Amino acid sequence: MHNFHAAHISRAPLDPGCNARNYRSRLAANDARLAAATLDDGAEIAAERTAIHTDAIARWAAAVAPAYDGAFAVAAIGGTGRSELTPRSDLDIVFLFADPIESGPTREFVRELQTATLHTKEFREGYGFSFQ
Repeated sequence: MHNFHAAHISRAPLDPGCNARNYRSRLAANDARLAAATLDDGAEIAAERTAIHTDAIARWAAAVAPAYDGAFAVAAIGGTGRSELTPRSDLDIVFLFADPIESGPTREFVRELQTATLHTKEFREGYGFSFQ
């Protein structure tokens, strides 16, 4: 885990290296590979698809990290952690915090995190997909 410092999630810039257009382009290329897949490259295509999503999440986490004055990590579990994503897979990720979730700064960060990823178009517009 890393220790990060600074302001407010809504002020954290979206990383231009992983914008929605980049995400959608990578996903379209993966879809094309999937449509032409042979039986021997399924695991490779699933791993590539997983990387498309986890790269976006990692870049997003790095962009919002300065908004939290504490240590946190984002971990992939389940099919995401095993690099087994397919077109209809859900993303299994967890957030780990060094401080208790009930602590003021952590609680506020999580509240802002939920708003940015679940209740606004900010994440979808910046990264190409959203959480539900």
